[in-house]
Amino acid sequence: MPRKPRPKLIPSAVVTVDFPGVTGYKHRPAVVVSTLVTLPQASVRVIGRLSTRDWQEIQARLRQALAIS
Repeated sequence: MPRKPRPKLIPSAVVTVDFPGVTGYKHRPAVVVSTLVTLPQASVRVIGRLSTRDWQEIQARLRQALAIS
């Protein structure tokens, strides 16, 4: 039986991620902000997408945070 293709990780995708921790993995929600992925694809599951308005707000706050640094 053919496997279902994994959804592409695109900016604004809402995902759950199994983050490695000291005592095991922590299953947490996250938002994709870049196409650069540093976690194994198998540990990331796409569960939705942000609205255009929410995504624009996140981008504005990231720009502001990076300008302060």
